[in-house]
Amino acid sequence: MVLVKNRMNSQKHDNHLICFDLDGVLINSMEPAIRAFKETMERELGLVYNFTADKKMWAMAPREKINALWGEEIGRRGITAEEIDRAMSIYQKAKMAANIPPFPYAKETVERMAAYFENIAVVSSNANFVVEETLKRIGVLPYVKKIIGTDDVKEAKPDPAMYLKAVGYFKAEPKRSLTFEDSTFGIQAGRNAGIHAIGVATGVETFEELQKTPADIVVRGLSEVSPELVLKVLEGI
Repeated sequence: MVLVKNRMNSQKHDNHLICFDLDGVLINSMEPAIRAFKETMERELGLVYNFTADKKMWAMAPREKINALWGEEIGRRGITAEEIDRAMSIYQKAKMAANIPPFPYAKETVERMAAYFENIAVVSSNANFVVEETLKRIGVLPYVKKIIGTDDVKEAKPDPAMYLKAVGYFKAEPKRSLTFEDSTFGIQAGRNAGIHAIGVATGVETFEELQKTPADIVVRGLSEVSPELVLKVLEGI
């Protein structure tokens, strides 16, 4: 196993890639993000959002969600791409202004992973600037070597494009790569890219629901996560 020295003279694994989703894994965004999305879509586009739809839909990228919820209505009413772009920009700013809090142990988990593994990425269905500003605000940006967001790929989760982009950037082997995800779509995206996945039951889906996904294992929160657990998953426990 290849190891490198860091500045504190400890050893890091440089042949693994550890990825984190943002919403539902690092930040507790469910209620404030839904509120910002609902209010923006209704005010700016007159599109009424009812969260009785399949809750897995919330894990979609915002544009994917707009198409899934209102594709026919948008076409019928002649809502333009420019109008949707403007509403998306307003939504992103509203979400950032909400100062969504991190989950307990989020910062500590990223710090521990970065102390143990050289390659850390955040792979999120948000615009890149939203991810960067959020990571900066919760104090983990210095530990993240790469952000993969909706600016980088056209396809959203569960398509593997985001994770394939991350693997390619680090020249990592998929079998030595792992992601933390809180949704079926996110877990499927990772597994479709050939990487390992740990389900974290702090987001849109429950522990029991995540156990039905192709996740390697499911934890109830980041307090259960350690570098030793990650290595066990990577080694095929």
